[in-house]
Amino acid sequence: MFSRRVFGGTPDTFKLRLEYGPAFSEYELLGTTQAANEGRSEGGVPLPVPVAVLEFDFNSDEPETTIVERFVQKTSYLLLERIEQRVSLLLKVCEEEETEQNSGIARASTFGAQPVTSTICTVLISPSLRVLQLSRTSASGTASETVLQNLLKHCDLHNVWKVSATEGFGNFWTSDTAMNGWENLRNLNLSNCSLTTIPATIGLISKLKTLRLSHNKLISLPNEVSNLTDLEVLALDYNLLTAIPPELKSCCSLKELNLEGNKLAKPVLDLRLLTSLETLNLFGNPLEYLPELSPCTLLRSLSLANVRIIADAGYTSHKLAPLFQLTFRRSSLQHPLLAGALGN
Repeated sequence: MFSRRVFGGTPDTFKLRLEYGPAFSEYELLGTTQAANEGRSEGGVPLPVPVAVLEFDFNSDEPETTIVERFVQKTSYLLLERIEQRVSLLLKVCEEEETEQNSGIARASTFGAQPVTSTICTVLISPSLRVLQLSRTSASGTASETVLQNLLKHCDLHNVWKVSATEGFGNFWTSDTAMNGWENLRNLNLSNCSLTTIPATIGLISKLKTLRLSHNKLISLPNEVSNLTDLEVLALDYNLLTAIPPELKSCCSLKELNLEGNKLAKPVLDLRLLTSLETLNLFGNPLEYLPELSPCTLLRSLSLANVRIIADAGYTSHKLAPLFQLTFRRSSLQHPLLAGALGN
């Protein structure tokens, strides 16, 4: 159900923006060149320019059946309008006996010592849904989870590359069903959704490369994030995290990890397998110590603030030299203790 509103108030209004383009098989052949020519990319992955865009608005005063009917009509019309007819040629190497059996429907020719069967037909191809954006355009309510589920039931999600949502859609992403059917998803942005939890089924989106969960109310992450071995960007800044799951070390492709603005005091973060890490943001945490950074030989950006430093006679300043070279190159140094150690 939609959130309640005061009688006579403005209804909550929401928008779905759907971008259509080639399927993944075509995208890998044509999309990279097209995206490079158009200069359109995100997260380092080029994205083809959409061939069609649909913007669908609905509000909390509409009956659910009416919303779904309008959505089906609009998407069906768009797909029919953009349908293409193509010629498909299928070549198959087969045994001579098979060729003789199929001689009535296919023509056999020889290719070297083996016969080849060719089949020509025409196929109708509709553009695939590639990008889905969900936003609230007025008022402050929350979209109905059942309405959103019913709308998505009428979408083919198998080729969706990117999903982004804002305030008003947080309740949907906390359910296990929300994470099903996105096997080709590469970019998921759920920032500013007032999320308090992420379901364990996030681990099913194994091809995910970018996951942004900034400015939510998360206090923990599910252990299943360990299944996201292709993940390159993880943004968890400005949440309520007090700990990082040890399973995060399995995300061995990580290049950017943003943990700014949380409540991490003792970050137990095993970086030994995160050898591709280039950016680590820990600014705005009550850190008592730093994780071991020596395995991150590609690290180029480290964000820190208000780190409590305890002197240890056995840990001399020369052991911190790599950190100083990384952190303070071309920077102004104001902390007296670090400045003295750097001077040594």
